[in-house]
Amino acid sequence: MKLGVLGLGTVGSAVVRYVLEEGHERIVIKKIAVRDVRKKRAVKVSRRLLTGNFREILKDPEIDTVVELTGDEKVAIETARECLKRGKHFITATKRIISDMGGELFREARKKQLYIGYRATIVGLFPILSFIQFAMSSGKRIKKVTAVLNGTCNFVLDEMERSGRSYAEVIKDAVERGFAEPDPTADVSGYDSALKLKIILRLLFGNHTADGIRLRQGVRKKGRALFYSGIDALTLEDVRFASEMGYRMKLLGMIFATEKGYAVCVEPALVAQDTILASLRGPENGVEMLDDKGEVSGWFGHGAGAEATRIAVMQDIESILSGYATLFPQDNGEDVKIASYEDIYTRYFIKLYAMDKPGVLAKIAGVLGRNNINIASVMQKESAVKGREFVPLVITTYHIDAASVYHAVSILKRMNIVDSRKLSCYRIIDQV
Repeated sequence: MKLGVLGLGTVGSAVVRYVLEEGHERIVIKKIAVRDVRKKRAVKVSRRLLTGNFREILKDPEIDTVVELTGDEKVAIETARECLKRGKHFITATKRIISDMGGELFREARKKQLYIGYRATIVGLFPILSFIQFAMSSGKRIKKVTAVLNGTCNFVLDEMERSGRSYAEVIKDAVERGFAEPDPTADVSGYDSALKLKIILRLLFGNHTADGIRLRQGVRKKGRALFYSGIDALTLEDVRFASEMGYRMKLLGMIFATEKGYAVCVEPALVAQDTILASLRGPENGVEMLDDKGEVSGWFGHGAGAEATRIAVMQDIESILSGYATLFPQDNGEDVKIASYEDIYTRYFIKLYAMDKPGVLAKIAGVLGRNNINIASVMQKESAVKGREFVPLVITTYHIDAASVYHAVSILKRMNIVDSRKLSCYRIIDQV
């Protein structure tokens, strides 16, 4: 194998170092594309291997496999298309091109019998996806998928609960320890998890279904899209109250079978502390699936850090050397309907600050009742500040559709007995 590598950052350096130090006799690194050939590198490589023009790699007829680790979506798109055009295998860690362009790329690769390696886009989750795809091909149908898809967010939420530190303090720590990018916006906004969830949808339901799904940021919106939100607006108080009630906060990618089709979303949610997803610590990722036979499948692994991504890239390289077919989404099959995520029925956790006066709780319960929301529990905290007008109140509900909950919340926010600035609402996800 004659290898061309695009990018010599943290992950690129880890891949190149591994290949050079292991002395793999079947792998030869022929060229490495970098932005600045004079820059000091974390890995020692010969100057003759470096180029400042990534297109040299694409045009080199001796290079048969290209590993793209630039983090630059424009470069990744051009590289993917040129590799397939020129008959080169393509391995990438850029999630967006697999999420958004997967149909085009996989069809072309299948036609030319080329390999597309994308394990690095869903680090830690590839084995379970292979199992799930096999299960579906044998006639099983998905009822629910819940997944922790971002190691950075899991690390942040875990550390907030364990240490009692604020979001700002923990995200700074995550950057310093290499569990978050210097600009972590894509991770903490939920965008990275949404890209991964769409890749999972592509594998489960085929290119024809995934190609029609668009990502939309925000919650409480209607439509047949994959809506996502993140942890950047979440407070330490939310995490603490959830923990006190026996739950753990996670950023989850979710797929639910409903009467109108499959509803999908990414958002912070609560899981019981004794569940498998709650046990994921630090940068770990994990996914659980419940099928129509009542069987539960799951897989867990590290989802952040250069080493986990390096391993994923090397697994794709080994697959090419071994002649194994990659896990390709299907081009044909049943056209799966995507429902509004407001059709998902779950329990809810509502935290608000209510006026400390007689009759207030009854008014709040009345709003919920008029929206067919059945209260499961109420926890009222005594104010630590004497004479404070508003006190914290935490309500959990029984199963109800999202539309009813969001309508009730919108009413509560307009009531003068509730401090609208401190109202939070999260799903409670039962163990599959």
